[in-house]
Amino acid sequence: MVATFGPHTLALGVLLGLTSWPGLARLVRAETLAVRDQPFVVAARSAGATPGRVLARHVLPGIASTAVVAVTLVGSRVILLEGGLAFLGLTDPATMSLGTLIRNAEAHLRVASWISVLPGLVMVTAVLGINLLADGLDQSSPGRVTSALGHEP
Repeated sequence: MVATFGPHTLALGVLLGLTSWPGLARLVRAETLAVRDQPFVVAARSAGATPGRVLARHVLPGIASTAVVAVTLVGSRVILLEGGLAFLGLTDPATMSLGTLIRNAEAHLRVASWISVLPGLVMVTAVLGINLLADGLDQSSPGRVTSALGHEP
């Protein structure tokens, strides 16, 4: 993409968007198919609920927690991908990012190594924070069964 369209922010956004959604779509589809066959969804359909009502009232709430967790994990992956591409110089040099900061600090590693360490720590902290948020959202999902100690059985 960069060789064809140049290192533009729009091209990078399209590239990351096109490569990030298929896994999320497969996960949401699998969850939807699993929830679709649950007894409460079948009962709602047999009671005469319209497909839109079944989707809005039963299927979407059933897959929401999984979808939110998956989106947060995809977000952390996109941060790492953008940082790696920026470090390699495959993004717009006029747009500042953590990867660009690390790449620009490479020339000063012997004199001031902290210049590259700080953007790296910010990136690690951001990804760790997003992953911990996803884990917290996953732990608080209503369908999760936990023991009295708070651990999964």
